[in-house]
Amino acid sequence: MLLNASLAPNGARSNLPGNDPGPLPPPCALPLFAHTVQAGFPSPAEEYAECTLDLNRYLVPDPAATRFVTVPDAALHHRGIRAGDLLAVHLGLPPKAGDLVWAEVEGQPLLRELRQHGSRHWLCAYHPDFGPIRPRPGQELRILGVVIALVRALYPVVGYRPPTGAWL
Repeated sequence: MLLNASLAPNGARSNLPGNDPGPLPPPCALPLFAHTVQAGFPSPAEEYAECTLDLNRYLVPDPAATRFVTVPDAALHHRGIRAGDLLAVHLGLPPKAGDLVWAEVEGQPLLRELRQHGSRHWLCAYHPDFGPIRPRPGQELRILGVVIALVRALYPVVGYRPPTGAWL
């Protein structure tokens, strides 16, 4: 088993094979309301934004070492992550037990929780249809990156279709 604590960004793969993720788009700062939103009657004082939020800067702290991957299945449903969700993955963070990771076992990419007991590492989905993946002797487990954010559109933009096919 090989557990890579970090992969240099130049060895990383972008969301679509052969595509360079390139620089972030220009900032798009939108109003951020510091007050909580109540389910009852709103307060007139809560109409004003306290500051602005740029989701690019919030979700992508290091553009050169960050990739987005699409969750292909329901393996992480018990962690609140659904098929079709987007995950921001940082390629330079050292993984630790309990982290959600983008991993590869014998060339097969996976999104799972990293577990550890002593010096042994394995991947766990916490879903009855997806059992734990415990590398056998000689089998390579590579950690490509650590999940740092979840992106889910509750009301998708009309006309936008996420890329299909390979989710690497």
